[in-house]
Amino acid sequence: MVTSRLLTLKGEEDYTSVLPQDSRGNHGGVYVNHFQQPACIFKFEIAIVFEPIPSVRDFGAVLQEIGVDSSEIGIPNSTRFGVIFVYFTVPGHACCMLECDSDIQNMFKLVCSIGIDRVDVAIYEHSIITQDVTFKRGENHSVLQRVDCIDNEANMLSNYCRHEKKVLLSASWVDGIRQVGQGFEGGVDEFRMALLKYPIEVRFEYDFVKNTDKKVIALCKMRDSNSCMWHVHAALLKINNFFYIKALNNVHSCGSAVRTTNNSRVSSQLVATLIREKIRDKPLHRPVDVIYDMKEHYGIDITYHHAWWGVKRAKKNLFGDQSMSYDLLRWYKDEVTKTNPGSVVEIEYDSISRRFKRVFVSYYACKYGFHYCRPLLFLDGTFLKGRYKGNLLAATAKDGNQDGFHAYCLHHLKGNLRDKLAGTPNSYKERMVKLLTECAYALSTTSFNYKITQLLQEGGDKVRTFLHNLPPENWSNAHFKGQCYGEMWSNAAESFNSQIGETRHLPVTNLIDSIRAMLMNQMSVRREQSSKWETRLCPNMDARLQNILQEGRIWIVRSTGNCVFEVQSYPSVSVDIRKRICSCYQWQLNGFPMCSCCPSDTEKW
Repeated sequence: MVTSRLLTLKGEEDYTSVLPQDSRGNHGGVYVNHFQQPACIFKFEIAIVFEPIPSVRDFGAVLQEIGVDSSEIGIPNSTRFGVIFVYFTVPGHACCMLECDSDIQNMFKLVCSIGIDRVDVAIYEHSIITQDVTFKRGENHSVLQRVDCIDNEANMLSNYCRHEKKVLLSASWVDGIRQVGQGFEGGVDEFRMALLKYPIEVRFEYDFVKNTDKKVIALCKMRDSNSCMWHVHAALLKINNFFYIKALNNVHSCGSAVRTTNNSRVSSQLVATLIREKIRDKPLHRPVDVIYDMKEHYGIDITYHHAWWGVKRAKKNLFGDQSMSYDLLRWYKDEVTKTNPGSVVEIEYDSISRRFKRVFVSYYACKYGFHYCRPLLFLDGTFLKGRYKGNLLAATAKDGNQDGFHAYCLHHLKGNLRDKLAGTPNSYKERMVKLLTECAYALSTTSFNYKITQLLQEGGDKVRTFLHNLPPENWSNAHFKGQCYGEMWSNAAESFNSQIGETRHLPVTNLIDSIRAMLMNQMSVRREQSSKWETRLCPNMDARLQNILQEGRIWIVRSTGNCVFEVQSYPSVSVDIRKRICSCYQWQLNGFPMCSCCPSDTEKW
């Protein structure tokens, strides 16, 4: 098939090397004959452009296209090619083939000799049969050697612009409307959806002649203008409520010129149907992503309007109405208490207006599991993103393996202090944040008082104002009245919030149940993991203890009786094994012995 034509126009490229020299051996830009007249300009500007030309089926048509008689060059008209041939023609000369660099040089010699500024160059590509072919090149002749047979469907030129062949997800839509007698179990809705998809894939449009719940008749939109007789007639069978095709002319004569990737029948309902599974897995799928997906996977161009409403329809079909979801809370409460005894679900609402206020949910599995977690809760709230907004408050805990799902979070305190010191140098801010961190981690009141005095002196009025409403018992280890187990951050709560990021957009009942499903899966996975543990302690804590024992190998331990030991280090530390306390406060603070409390000489413990 002929795919393109190359045109060379006059330009600027020096080919004087192929020209005669003067008496001094120099090449001239202009050669002057014995009449002292310019014979030819030897500089060209070569500009190559591509120009599409009609496709041909055989070499005879190729030769006819370029004005060459096939009998003159000895090639049968029936010859088909699967390789690329390049020819050039100039007025008054035969068609010549370009096979190598020397042919290019000869072409420019010919151009210079006759003084023309235009050469037509053509590229042809065909399948070829095995035969000897003789081709005339000006005064000379060359013979094309035997060429292996190549399938006539091969497109050699397309290899230079390769695109991975992809089967669209809409490929099966062509089978939606097949034959007379085809049934649709879903009734008129299923038939209409098949009728909607079929012309989108085949790429034509139709008009309804009749469109009711009992009968649907559709005709090709180009019936009058292009005499396309495609039509389909389907009706309801009352015995089983199936929809059956009664008549069908499935032949199109409207031509490909009217077929595009745009179709007026594309609706938000179709988009919602196609993206249903995507929205189920990823509720935050954006309309712009839907537009891309439709083009990438279905070859359909849709508007942002259709994409936006398609996402909204899909969410409503999957998760239900936002308003009705609150009414389902009463049903959800009954089901949870029935199927999960010991769980607590409390719904609070205004007794007069009957408007919803809040709901509390505690699953029995979570309550039971908390008995084996450290007695420490992480409380945090996150905003809901649904139609009616609101807040989700969650209490999370860490288990014995330090896996987690009232003190202030040090991370947020440091961020608030930076905001309070806005307008001051960064070095000053970081210095104040460092002193605040040292105050928070101080183990004794003496150490805390020393650090807080330093912070107030260097921080000035802004820091004093910031700390005025922050009781030390809520953010410092030294004054904390409870047991924080070394936790200074609310990372466990933040981790939980990140896990439910996409579910915050769901209706309230779906939101609660999605959290239940997440917790159920998490517990199942950890149950399987813990069944394979071989250590007495949880693996993470056992590894931590081994590291501490390794660090304590250098300490000398002396017993004072009654399970009290003195660890001679710098400074020396008193450790009471029975009470699980030490004079450095590390054991009390972290709920786990540190290196000074765990020398390797454990026989004395």
